[in-house]
This record gives sequence, structure tokens and C-alpha cells, in this order.
Amino acid sequence: HWRNCSVSIRANNGFIVSPNYPHPYPNNLFCNYSLEVDPDFIISVTIEDIQLQQSYNQQCGSDYLAIYHHESNEVDQKLFCDVSLDGKVTLRSDTNIMLLRFSSDTLHSYRGFNVSFKTEHPVCHQNYDKPLGSIISPQYPGNYPNFMDCLYNININYTGRNASLLIYIELLWLEYSNSCLYDFVQMTFANNQKTKLCGTSQTWQPYRIPNQKVAFHFHSDESITKPGFVIFYTLDQASLDCPMLNFNRDGKILSPHYPNYYRGLIYCSYNIVLPADETIVIQFQSFDVGRLTKMIHSPCNQSYISFLNNTDNPVHICGNDLPRPIYLSGGNFTMTFKSYDDNSSFRFYGAVNRLSTPGGYQISLKLSANLKNGSVTIQNGASNTDGIIRTFQRSVPLTNIVTTYSKVLITFYSGAFISNNFRAVYTTTKVLHPCTPYSHLCNDNTSCYDDSLRCDGNADCIGDTDEMNCNQLLNVNSPSCNYAFFGTQGVIKSDGYPGPYPPNAECIYHIIVPIGNQIILTFKRFYIPESPSCSKEYLLIRDGQQRSSPLIEQFCGKQITPVIKSSSNTLFMKLRSTKRLSSATGFIAFFQIASYYIPRLSPHFSCFDGKFVPHSKRCDGIIDCEDASDEYICGNVTCLKSEFKCDSGECVPLTGSCTTLYGCKD
Repeated sequence: HWRNCSVSIRANNGFIVSPNYPHPYPNNLFCNYSLEVDPDFIISVTIEDIQLQQSYNQQCGSDYLAIYHHESNEVDQKLFCDVSLDGKVTLRSDTNIMLLRFSSDTLHSYRGFNVSFKTEHPVCHQNYDKPLGSIISPQYPGNYPNFMDCLYNININYTGRNASLLIYIELLWLEYSNSCLYDFVQMTFANNQKTKLCGTSQTWQPYRIPNQKVAFHFHSDESITKPGFVIFYTLDQASLDCPMLNFNRDGKILSPHYPNYYRGLIYCSYNIVLPADETIVIQFQSFDVGRLTKMIHSPCNQSYISFLNNTDNPVHICGNDLPRPIYLSGGNFTMTFKSYDDNSSFRFYGAVNRLSTPGGYQISLKLSANLKNGSVTIQNGASNTDGIIRTFQRSVPLTNIVTTYSKVLITFYSGAFISNNFRAVYTTTKVLHPCTPYSHLCNDNTSCYDDSLRCDGNADCIGDTDEMNCNQLLNVNSPSCNYAFFGTQGVIKSDGYPGPYPPNAECIYHIIVPIGNQIILTFKRFYIPESPSCSKEYLLIRDGQQRSSPLIEQFCGKQITPVIKSSSNTLFMKLRSTKRLSSATGFIAFFQIASYYIPRLSPHFSCFDGKFVPHSKRCDGIIDCEDASDEYICGNVTCLKSEFKCDSGECVPLTGSCTTLYGCKD
């Protein structure tokens, strides 16, 4: 048994346990356990027992145990962070080296972990009968060993419709020879049909196997080795977890169970058919999918999103940085997202918008010139005072030039005595700009801004044109409508709640909890008049402290995601109302740090206002805290003191009872 906090271990088997196990581990730990065995073996690690501080949305922001296939290679880490795991979990290294890293924060501590390890020969023979899975060469992404002969059999007995088996060669990087004599992967289909692969290649279109049976034989000889292969297979049908996405209209694009992370294998594919004159733009606002690699032949590891048409290679996107917008124009496309790693987790969220056409054109030139002592100047516009795009003073091979105007001025100067000439072929293109139905084109005709950014105190257009003529709106920095909430828990409500919120207002709410924690925001009541895309009145929530932080969602109507989870210790909220006086009551919500509601040894429950009540009165259907926080996040429905409880269980403001205007739906 190894109990020290950081240690290098060279042994064939043993146990690694957290400090003080099975008693609570200390706070503020950062422990590294480096395992190394003989080069011809791999390491099998089994988590026998684990109990760590609870972490929401699987981001492991508090205490965690991380397991790396190599020394501190973040591409291949497996994170564990939760109160407990059901059953044992076994992981195998790709090489003879493995690193375990344990970290604890300044807050709660628990029993910790007990991990066993042993040496094994590389896994090389396996049978597969599940509807989707992946086959990965031994020691990937490291080089595979010499003298390998591995057999992998896929045999799926599924009788549903469209049940062909799809085989995707995600990566093939083997030693090359003309007839694949040295290292190869051989696929055997029905009627003993065989296909042998070697070298480096990727097939973007899958192999389709009607009878759901295929065998793979991987062979390596005694000399050169490479990273190997990644093969993904799935039945030709959508997973039950795949979200319904509609690209025929403006809408959302999101991962399964968003905003939660999705863990495990999945295959989702969508056909996108666009008329020749139509363009859509896909913009991601939250993105954490797979990991980038340094391998040219496989830029993404674990999971990715791809866009493919019939003529080009696909566009793969992955990592945790927001991708640039994806533009798709006129044609047939396939959008796919896959995860071929059982232990990987991912999530993404974005918007799909059609681009409108304001009616302008731009000119594209194909220019060639033979200039000895002359020149050719290209300018945007039709006068000598317009901006110069480019000036050529020597021989020019065929060059493409794209202007931004519908008028172009070409000035040609030919020097004396020596022949100079040029030739330009021009075409015109309809100008598109990414303005959705609920956004506006800036005065410079080059960019758009959303309705929600109009008169928000920040310039989004050149020349500040989106902030002009804003006298009819209230000052967004008004002290009565700009709030900041600190601490580990609290109640947030719109001005005037449970009565109507004020008209013609923009209210800002900042939530800031101690660093190292995440925020759980839970809504109890919500009502803001509905409008298309929530463009008129809305509650906007961003994952961070700034107006430019990633957008979580813009809400209106009577339905809202009941629980919002931040990825850091801050949230930004903005309530926007129009001039019209409304009867809408706005919202009431409460926030807490992610680990706040873990059972305590204290006999008392702390109300949000700082007072205490016995734990026995928590969630008993009777309000004991003056702010009703003892009845929050309970299965029962409890109305506030300022509300009336309908027989249906609905809560309405007391001001709406006995007024001859029905507040209860029943």
C-alpha cells in the first residue's frame, strides 16, 4: 500500500490510497502518483472505492482524482469527482506509464479513494455485440508494439429497420507497403470478402455492412511501428439520446441533456439540405467537445463534431475554445457528432440562423499582369479618393481579389518604351450579411447587432449607432436596478415581485460566490411576456461576470430551465422590459454553491436570511424560515407568504384573490 501524497512507483501490483483513508483526507492536497512497469506490459487500474466532494455537471471544480495514460497528458485524462460511484471502474493504460493525480480544495473532505493496480499484456482479442462501439489499436495514441496479431469480431443481432452496420475509419496510421505486407488491418465481411488497409488514410464515408457482422485482423511485423488506428462502428439509426434538431428554420443546436455533460459513446447524424440561394450560419455559445491533438491525421480525440458535403473533406471541430462560425451555403450537408470513448464527456450549445440578403453586390476579380515599368491599382468604389485594395508594380500571376463594394476602380499606368499589359476577369456576387429576423444591420452595412444589444450601454456598431436615440430607456447603471449578490446562498427576485416589474427598465444582477465554487441557480416562479426569440422582454443569463461572457439562454414566457449551473464562480443576469406596463410578475430564484446541500452534522438548517431552524422542519411542507428557504428544492410545492396556493398546487400572488379576475387556472 502507498499512502504518501506524491510518490514514484515501480511495481507489478499494489494499492494506492488517499491520505488518511478510510478517514477523511486533508484539505488543500495536490498529490501525484507515477506508475511505471516493464515496457512490454500495460497497467490495469481499478477504483475499488471512492468518495469525494460532490461536483455538478462533471467539471470537477472541487475535489477530483485524475488518471492519465501518460505523464500529465491532459488529452487522455479520466476525471472522477462525485460523492460515490456505483460498482468498480477499471481503466487500462496505453503504454507502460500511468499517472494518478489527486486534488482537494479548502472545503469539505470525505473518505477518499482506494485504487488497485497490476500489470497486463496489451488487450488484443475482443468480441463486440453492442449497437455502437470503438476499436482502438494497442497503446494508442502511442505507437503499437511489434509482433501483434489481434482479432476483433463485431456480431450484432438487431432485427429493427435500417439496421445496417456502419464502419468509420477515424484514423489509420500504419507502416506502408504496396500490398500491405508488413503492418495492416484486414476487414472480413459476408461471403468472406476482404479489404486490407495500411499506410495513412481516412475514409469520410463509412463502410456499410448489411448483416451486422465484420471481423478485423490487425498485424504488425518486427520493425517500424506507428500510432495505429481508431475504428468506430454503429448501427445505421439515431441513438435514443440524440436531440431533435431542425435546420429548416432558425433554432438551437445542442448536445444531449444540455446543460449537463453527456458521458459515453454516441453517434448522431443530421442531413442538411439548402437551396442554392440560401446560407445558414451555426454559432456556438458553449463548447467543450473532445480534445485537440497534435496529429495531422487525427486532429480530434475522444469526440468531435463534423460537417461534410459530397465534394470536400469534412470540417472537424473539437476542444474547449468557441469555434468560429460555420457557414453552409446551397447544397447537401451532413452534420455528425460522435464520441468513441466510454469515459469522455462533452457538451455544446449554439444557434442556427438563416442569413438575409439586403440586396447589394460585391465584385470579385481574377487579375494577371505583365508589368516592366508600369502599375495597376485596384480601389473600392468609383473615385480616386476611395480606399486602395492593392497596387501591383511587377509581373503578376493569376491573383484573386475580392472587393467589398459594388463599384471598383482600376487605374492602369504604362511606362514609356516598354510594353506593359494586364487582364482582369470580374464576376458579381449577391452580398449576404448574418442578420437574423430579430437583429439589425449597423449603419456601416458590414455587421449586425441583436435586439437585446440595442441601447445596452455598450457600443456594438462602428460609430456607436446602436446606442443612439436611447433617451426613452432608463439608465442601465441606475443604483435601483443594478445588484450584486455575494456569499454561498441567497434569494434573487425581480423588482416589485410578486407584483409586476417596472416598465421601460434594464436590471442587472451579478452573482459572485467564493472562488473555486460553481453556482446552482434554481427558479421558483417565472413569468415574462413571450415574444419571438424573446426579443422584446426577457431574462438573459450569461456564464460569467461580463456582458460578453458565454450566453446560457435568453428566457421569456412561463417556462424556464428550472436549474442553471455555472462553470465558474460568477453569473450575469439581465432583465429587460418594454415601455408597456405589464401584469407579468417576473421571477424569484435562489442561488447556492454546488456543494452547499450536502448533509451536515449540525442539528440546525441555516435559512438564507441567516436564521436557523431544526433540520427536522426542512421540507415538511410548513414554512419555518421567514424567507421560505427551508422549503426550497423539495419535492412538494410550497407557496410564499405573499402567495395563495390553488387547489391545483399552483401559486399566485395574494393580490389576485377575490378580485373577480381568476388567477388560478382551476
